[in-house]
Amino acid sequence: PVIRTFNPLLAGVSNFNLSLYIGSTFIGTTLWICTLVLGAYFIGKKFPQLENYIYLVIPGIILLSLIPLAIKYFQKHKNTNAKA
Repeated sequence: PVIRTFNPLLAGVSNFNLSLYIGSTFIGTTLWICTLVLGAYFIGKKFPQLENYIYLVIPGIILLSLIPLAIKYFQKHKNTNAKA
């Protein structure tokens, strides 16, 4: 999540070739989306019973994606408390 935030800014500051940036971003995004969609498709095919529990799966995915943010938050506050 952090790299995606600063990627366009750094490309602009470093005078990265615009057409190369747009092309590589398009290819990278397409590969990432295809990976996620195909992964979800094949998981759905392999485990069709997950459809009955989708109301639990989605919040679970959201919580899993928040774990890195929580780790960073607690590490930052741990370092702040140690200095005080």
